[in-house]
Amino acid sequence: MKEYRKIATVKAKLFEEGDEDGFIHTNGFYGMMEDAHYGINPRLSPFIRTLENQNHKGEFGKHYLCVGIKGEKWLVEKDIFESTYQELASTSSQTEISDEEIEAFAMGYYNEDGGSHYVKIGIEWYREQLKQINDKTNR
Repeated sequence: MKEYRKIATVKAKLFEEGDEDGFIHTNGFYGMMEDAHYGINPRLSPFIRTLENQNHKGEFGKHYLCVGIKGEKWLVEKDIFESTYQELASTSSQTEISDEEIEAFAMGYYNEDGGSHYVKIGIEWYREQLKQINDKTNR
């Protein structure tokens, strides 16, 4: 079996009150019925709706809420998240894109149809936009 590394980035934050989509009884429907029968206050857990599970339960402060590139959400246990994800540095102050990076990008994506010239123009425009943003920020 081959090994793969994900290249997509996710947005994430510690799961806290207000992030949930709702609350569900810790022991499901039957637990809720039992609590009602005996007049016990229900034990509720926060949940979010994910692609795989309509009621994915989590605990505030013990999970991270992750949001993927298509807006999909999921929870990751705090210790697992902190050992497998690394925060990305802000790119708002990045103004330098080397010519080698431009060439690698352009040739990697458009080497068959000769479109690398257009990619270079786009990256040059992007480089200028970053420079203008940083100039405004540093004033």
